[in-house]
Amino acid sequence: MYNIDVSNIKKDNRINYIFLIIGIIAFIVMASIAFIIANNENKLTASTQSYKTEYEEVDGDDGTMYKAAYYYKVDNKEYICSPDFRSSNKPSDKSNTIYYNPSDPKQCSTSSLRIFLVAMSALFLVPIVFTLIGLFGMRRVSNRIKKMNELATYGKLIRGLEFETIPSGTYINGRNIPQIKVKYQMPDGTIHELISDKRYDMVDGAYGKTVDLLIDENDPSTYFIDFNIQ
Repeated sequence: MYNIDVSNIKKDNRINYIFLIIGIIAFIVMASIAFIIANNENKLTASTQSYKTEYEEVDGDDGTMYKAAYYYKVDNKEYICSPDFRSSNKPSDKSNTIYYNPSDPKQCSTSSLRIFLVAMSALFLVPIVFTLIGLFGMRRVSNRIKKMNELATYGKLIRGLEFETIPSGTYINGRNIPQIKVKYQMPDGTIHELISDKRYDMVDGAYGKTVDLLIDENDPSTYFIDFNIQ
């Protein structure tokens, strides 16, 4: 049985943890906001029509934005409903449906705001996707480690292979994490190009001149490349 160093494989989990943490935190924050909004919306059981619309123009990097204010009356008392968000569309002078709390008519929501809130619910997909990326990434790393530990019990060891380093496309502190690429000729004469796991330990260029290969010749896709496998 050979001793396989899986530390580089485990380091792939760092990015998985980042995705997982961001996903969970974002989901909690968005769920809290959604709960607060939904709780407030459930109190807005009455409705009326606005009789006047005013708006404020704000020049920004994306052009002119508009912040609307809708005037409405409940029991002959005037109220103003002004959504917190701005829109690039100029508010219409037509009346809008205003939803309000009968016990406190100044608590209100516009029909356009309700549509906006429904559209915002799609954003829940973002933290879900981040969380799934993290979870599936961690599962992939776990399966890879398990497979390499199994390979250590039966794989064929080939020492002293020449190699070249190639960029992995993963950056840490502005440095592209390398991978090792070797060519190996199978017993049937076929030549395989094999690429290692990301080599986080090679960022500073400290590595040997040749590498060892541990491979399952019955399944060439199962292999492990490292320096001085014992």
